[in-house]
This record gives sequence, structure tokens and C-alpha cells, in this order.
Amino acid sequence: MATETHTVPQPQESSQLEKKVGLNVILEPGDFALDSALEQSDKHKGPIVIRRFRLIFFHVPKVACEEFKKLFRRMEGYEDWATSYNDPPGLYSPDKPLSRLPHDPKINGLTYLTQLPLDEANMILNDPTWTKAIFLRDPMTRFVSAYLDKIRRHHRNAEMRKLSFEEFITKVEQGLKNRHWNPQSQFYNLDKWLPVMDFVGAFESLAEDTETLLRKLGAWEEFGADGWGEDGASAIFRGEKNKLHSGGADEKVNIFYSNATTKNRVMALMAPDLNYI
Repeated sequence: MATETHTVPQPQESSQLEKKVGLNVILEPGDFALDSALEQSDKHKGPIVIRRFRLIFFHVPKVACEEFKKLFRRMEGYEDWATSYNDPPGLYSPDKPLSRLPHDPKINGLTYLTQLPLDEANMILNDPTWTKAIFLRDPMTRFVSAYLDKIRRHHRNAEMRKLSFEEFITKVEQGLKNRHWNPQSQFYNLDKWLPVMDFVGAFESLAEDTETLLRKLGAWEEFGADGWGEDGASAIFRGEKNKLHSGGADEKVNIFYSNATTKNRVMALMAPDLNYI
């Protein structure tokens, strides 16, 4: 049974989102706080701020989050910008040492919106010369990707790595939460923040939309056009290696949802996202 095609947002300029100058969105304390039932960590501190390019980027787990953080570290001038996450050592790259880059805000050198004084954060959120951007992903495919990546391949508990897809769904139905498979609309309150966006990209057209965003910022030639891939000669999200970025979920999604009952169970879990994406 073929998987339904969900509508995915295409890159949109502010006029298409009916953004008004002086929208007067107000950032309040706790806006980007995680659900208390989620794992507690310092990894989520809200959108990333790149002052040089007047960008506020609402990063989302399992939507090329690691690569975008590498990109922003490159834009900020860090020589080790290409370093990949590998914690604990060997979990992601067996032959490489411990690395908490680029995710850990304590060491990645990136600026987060919640680290700014509240008045400054609200000023740039309402400044029409700043770009507010987000990338979203088909929630059904993202859920499969989270299972393949964070459960089957990289979960620290060997017993969890043995879970079948149906067993994983059951655990999520019973309350197992994680930012990688929870709905994207629970990571940010999209009712509040989506209307603020000047740019909405789609994971399904990641390379093209990222190029569009970087060209809009005037950063494509310097940071996006080359320096990526195993040979350092590819554009961001292009080349053979980047075809694997989805973790195989795009190619396998029809197999995982061939059973109508399984598909309906995941659709119920992803219902908050299906209202937006």
C-alpha cells in the first residue's frame, strides 16, 4: 500500500505568509522550554542567531539539524566547523574520538535567542530586516527516520536497538518521548511562530531550499557552494553522501507503512504536525 503524500511547505517569502511589518510577536520567558516529560538537557536553547547575516534559525531535530549547526559554525568562523557528533565515542563514528560538537551549546560557540536579553530578542524578532527561517519535514517520514537512527542504529541501550517498528510505536503511545520523534509542532509552538517566519523550507527539497535561503542572506558563495562532502568539493546537501542524509527513511517509508493499522497509529501520534505540514 502506497504511503499518502502529505503536503510539504515550499520556500515562502513574507508576503506569502502574510507577515506584517511590526507583527509585534512577543518572546516570553519559557517559550522554548522543553516539555517537562522530555529528557532534560542543555541541548535545546531555542532558535540560533547569526548576527552577521541577520538570521534567526528555528532548528528542528531530524530536519538536518546537525548539518545546519555545522553550517552556522562555519558562518561564525570556527575552524572545526565540520566536526560531527560522536558521544559516546564510537556510537556514530567507530574510528573517531568523543565529540559533542556541533550540538552542545556549552562548547559550540553559537548564539541562541534565549541567551539574549529579552528586549533585544524581541527587537530582532520584530525587525523586518532580520530573516526568521525554519525547515520542516513530512512527519510520517521523520518518525521512521527517528526509529532507524535513534533506536535501531544509535540507541545506547542494546535492548532498545532490538525493538521492531511496531514495538517502538507502542512505547511512544505509552508515553516514550524524545525530541527526535515528538511532533515538530511540540518542539516549537507553531501556532505562535510559523506566522513570524520569512522563510519556510522543506526537508524534501533540502539542497534547493538551503541554497535559496543562503542566497537570500548573501552567504551562498562563501559558505554553501563548496567545502562540503567527503572530498570537500560539494555544495551543502549535494553529492552522494548527502543522499543518505535521511537515514534511508525516504526510500523505506512505504515498507514501514504498508500495514494500514500501523500507518494509522503513527498518523494519530503525528496528528499535531499534520495540521501544519
